Amino acid sequence: MTGPGGPPDKPPEELSSFASYLCLVYHEARNVRFLIKEDFREAGPYERVRSLPKDREAAWAEMQVLRF
Repeated sequence: MTGPGGPPDKPPEELSSFASYLCLVYHEARNVRFLIKEDFREAGPYERVRSLPKDREAAWAEMQVLRF
């Protein structure tokens, strides 16, 4: 949503919370690399998750743009 002729309105609280939880789940999903390494999962479907930095702070920072 956007205000008349102005910047986008702040998203509703529910949407903001949903986005934060989704980022948290996606961030933690990076650990799928351990399952792939032990051949419990194929790598292909998880490439976007695996491409995040291994450092958790750097991975979280890369995902911040999804939260706003």
